[in-house]
Amino acid sequence: MVNTKKVLHKQTPKHPSAIVDGHWTTSHRLLKRALRLSLEGVALTVVIMVVVQLSYPPSMALPQTRIGGKNYGYKSAERITSDILAVQQQKMRITTATQTLEFLPKDVGINLTASEDARKATDYNWLERLLPFSMMVEKREIPHYGFTIDEAKAKQFAASLKKYDTAPVNATVKFEGSRPVVVKQQNGRTYDTEQLVKAIKGFKLTNSMTAALQPTIAQPAITNDMAMKTVNTLQQRLQKPITVQSGDKSLTADANLLASWMVATDDNQAKELRIDYDREKIGQWLGQLAPQIYRPGAPRTVTMLDGQETGGTTPADGQSLDVAATTDALINTITTDAVTVEAKVTPIIESARTIRNYTRSSQGLQALLDYWDTSNAGTWGIVVKEVEGGVSASINPDRQFTSASVYKLYVAYATYIKSDSGEINMGSPTGNGNTVSGCMDLMIVRSDNDCATELGGMVGWGASNGMLRDKGFNATSIAYGGQLTTAQDTTNFLLQLHKGSLLSEGNKQALLDKMGRNIYRYAIPAGSPTIRSANKLGALGVYNHDVAIVYHPKGAYVLSAFSQGSSHARIRELARQISAVMGQ
Repeated sequence: MVNTKKVLHKQTPKHPSAIVDGHWTTSHRLLKRALRLSLEGVALTVVIMVVVQLSYPPSMALPQTRIGGKNYGYKSAERITSDILAVQQQKMRITTATQTLEFLPKDVGINLTASEDARKATDYNWLERLLPFSMMVEKREIPHYGFTIDEAKAKQFAASLKKYDTAPVNATVKFEGSRPVVVKQQNGRTYDTEQLVKAIKGFKLTNSMTAALQPTIAQPAITNDMAMKTVNTLQQRLQKPITVQSGDKSLTADANLLASWMVATDDNQAKELRIDYDREKIGQWLGQLAPQIYRPGAPRTVTMLDGQETGGTTPADGQSLDVAATTDALINTITTDAVTVEAKVTPIIESARTIRNYTRSSQGLQALLDYWDTSNAGTWGIVVKEVEGGVSASINPDRQFTSASVYKLYVAYATYIKSDSGEINMGSPTGNGNTVSGCMDLMIVRSDNDCATELGGMVGWGASNGMLRDKGFNATSIAYGGQLTTAQDTTNFLLQLHKGSLLSEGNKQALLDKMGRNIYRYAIPAGSPTIRSANKLGALGVYNHDVAIVYHPKGAYVLSAFSQGSSHARIRELARQISAVMGQ
């Protein structure tokens, strides 16, 4: 039998709200279970992670550890130290302003602190370990290698870079044709040792081991801006040609020529470019105008006869281009708005010229000697006298001079006199191994001093002065070591010798022959080289003399010329002038 109540119960439908409540209850229960399981899983994971972190090796770097840009995760302190020490043995690259250099770090004074960097990389303390997931999350970044500095080596390295110093180069100006352009400045570079050491200490070294050392930049005294100002000034000065003129003569310089004269010169003290001018080039250019401006001058000519003015000519001044002054004026004009400059000239004033003529007369000869005395250096004693005529003239005729070798004429005279009287034998030997006659020849022809000493001793040096005074030679002395005479005494001596009143005819001819053969003929004889003469020259220190009988075709004359502080060359010129007058 069917259980009707049970059947009815199964078939009777539930109320809808009852069904919903049942489903919600089931879902809620499942959700709570899932949440519980999740929390349990998370907790388990955290616990496991903390356990892992607590057991993480204390000398190993965390996974995300980087030193100097290189990953050192999971590496031991020992490995990290080894790697960094290996870097210490590799060359580092140091870039300067102009090049890249390679050096070992130790040569730069750098010693990497590998152990310290390894310690920092593996320092994972207990508090960090207890923080869940810190091992995976923490990024341990040591951006640069640590290092210490060896000061001595760092300074030595820094000092070695001084060889790369460069001096600054001033900006300047050059010309391209007539166009001035700037030649740009070049900055200098200085590697200062102290600054470089400071920079080395601040290096940020990474795994690439590269660094840069920058020099101190030195600006030149003359910059591009300064040079551009000079260019602007030059452009203004080159806008117009310049003409140099003098009367109807002119010369024009165009822009190209003006530019070729200009030179931009550095003035570092004033910090500017100074415009200078090539004066030599300007002078060469002005040389084209110089011949057109030149006008020769004519001197005043004065004609004199026997010391008296007899006529003359009127002078005419000339002119020449003053190149230096014109160059100055031209340069000044270039810096102004003017376009012409007046050439500067120098007047040519010729000195007056005197034409001196002399007649063959005492007046003429005296005028000649007077002018000679005032226009020649030294002290003079001069006598010129015709042998037969009355023409004569003199300057300081009675002034005593140290006679030098002229005294040998007086010794010869005394020797001949004593020979004629029998006191001396011409064949007698002398103390120097010669004879009296032989010494006479040597004393006059060659002016031999040893023979003069021998003969002077024989005749008696001072004892012979009385014999000289008897013949009128009152200002003459042949005392040993103090021989003196005058131009007048010597002239009288030669006149008497020529006329035969001084010596016998034989002795006269013998002495004149010796004088004619005298080897020292570069004074009076050389002044009238084509005319026969008999002379005796003297020379002792500042004393230079010559005395002679000149056998001029127009009449023989005696010339005695004594000088102190002059020369035989001047005596030769005097003899030439006297010979010309006596030849009229």
